[in-house]
Amino acid sequence: MRAVKILLVVLVLAGWSEAASAADRIDMDPARARFAPSVTPELLFATAVGGEGDQWFNMVGFKGSKIAAGNKDRLVCLVQINDDGTLEAKVKGDLRKSSKDFKRQLPNGGTVGPYSFGYNQVHKILQQPWLKVGGKQLWGWSEQQAKSSSVKYSPFMSDSRIRTLFLAPDGHGVAVGSADGGNTCLRAHPADINQPMAMGLGYGTTGGGGGGLSSWVFDISPKAEVGPVAMVFRGQVCSAAWDRWGRMLLGGQALTKTGSASVFGYDDGAGVMLVNRDWSDAVFAAHIGKGGESSASGMIWALAINNELGLAAAAGWMDGDFVGPGSLQPRSGGGKDAFMAVWRLWTPADYQVAIEAEAAAQVAE
Repeated sequence: MRAVKILLVVLVLAGWSEAASAADRIDMDPARARFAPSVTPELLFATAVGGEGDQWFNMVGFKGSKIAAGNKDRLVCLVQINDDGTLEAKVKGDLRKSSKDFKRQLPNGGTVGPYSFGYNQVHKILQQPWLKVGGKQLWGWSEQQAKSSSVKYSPFMSDSRIRTLFLAPDGHGVAVGSADGGNTCLRAHPADINQPMAMGLGYGTTGGGGGGLSSWVFDISPKAEVGPVAMVFRGQVCSAAWDRWGRMLLGGQALTKTGSASVFGYDDGAGVMLVNRDWSDAVFAAHIGKGGESSASGMIWALAINNELGLAAAAGWMDGDFVGPGSLQPRSGGGKDAFMAVWRLWTPADYQVAIEAEAAAQVAE
């Protein structure tokens, strides 16, 4: 049994995320999204664990009937899914040890695959974003361009930057920009500061794009081609995963309006949202953190989906007393505590129906 636990730790730290069969690969063809099962979310397990100092989980993954969240300091939460559907959880590692690579927020830029990104300090009080890929640059505007744009809400005097990027299954980059106010150049098309960017999911649903911190999400191809619409969310988008039908699950801090995503019984805190294929709406959204006996804020740094089981898992940190189903530690250990959650998206039966319908359609085609 000890050997199994050690193997799980090694697998988590090596970055495995999901044991998917060849028939369960992600299909980014938008036409296939019509076969995706309906989502009926149910929070099955959620816990924060930690001691003095700051701990987090920044990796999470599935391996058969086991789920693990961990970090490079070998602090791991292991969840076993039993045949009767119940879950058992254990924590391995030193809860007194602060995570060496702990992050409170996203970095100010970096490199992911062929994409590099960040910001330029164009004035002592103004930062502007840039992204390079395929020998081309997007954004990268000067102070004067930011001030003279003809797009609504300019002059663009909000500090803005590209903080992170996720590689989608089709090789595109999902770039995440952040801004501290609504008058941001992220409202403009990345290739033309005088052209407004078409918006999909945005302020009316998420509350993003106004005052305070918002995350702006763009689809950028390896040839620097910009997708048809962008999205904007309240707070920070820090993580992403995709279901079999190419729908993107996002995680982070808040993401949507307070009280608008209480499906798990929380009114605010860490946020998760599954968006539809054309980025026009949310399939489901949920907060985890504040509500009932729980008073924690939080941030989700890693996500994973097991399509066959119909489960999703999240890893990150919580700040404050957190209570969830199956919680291993109902009170904060001090500082930020490592966090893990598991929830149902659909049932295995729903998955099987969707796969059979898709297979029948492919034969007919």
